[in-house]
Amino acid sequence: MDDLPPPPASQPTPRDVLGSLAIVFVLAFGEAILAGADAAEVYANIRLPRLSPPFWLWITIGVLYYAVCGIVMARLFASDHKLRHLALGVTLALMSINAGWGVLFFRETQFALAFFVSVPYALGASGLYGLLRRIDPVAARIFAPYLAYLAFATLWTYAVYRANPLMS
Repeated sequence: MDDLPPPPASQPTPRDVLGSLAIVFVLAFGEAILAGADAAEVYANIRLPRLSPPFWLWITIGVLYYAVCGIVMARLFASDHKLRHLALGVTLALMSINAGWGVLFFRETQFALAFFVSVPYALGASGLYGLLRRIDPVAARIFAPYLAYLAFATLWTYAVYRANPLMS
C-alpha cells in the first residue's frame, strides 16, 4: 500500500478535509455565539422587505455557506498553487467578517453598518472567486452560486436598513 502514488493535488486528503471541518466548526460556532441567542427574535421584530426569506431559510443558507467554505478550504489545502495561501487567507477573512456582520445585524441591530460592511465583503468574495478560478476551477464553480446569493443579500440588507432607520 505504501507504493501508491499520492492523490492528485486537486483531491483533498482526509487530513485536508478534517482541517477544513475543524475551522468551519469553530467559525460557525463562534458566529452563532457572537450573533446572540436572540437572533430569531430580532428577525421576527424588525420590518422586513418583501421577498424576505423566513429565518429558518437564513439558517439553511448559513449552513450551506459554511459547507461551501469548507469544501473550498479543503481543496486549497490540497493545492500546491503559489496563490493558495492568499486564497486561504481571503477565505478565513471573509468567514470572520461574516461573523462580524452577524454581530452588527443581530446583536447590535446596526443595519446601516451591516450594509456598509456588506459592500467591501462582496468585493472580497469576488476577489476570492477570481483567485479560485486561477487556483482551482472546481472550487470556483462551487463558490460561484454564493456570489449570486451575495448580490441578493447585500440588497436585502440595504432594504432592511431603509425599513428600520431608527434602529441603525
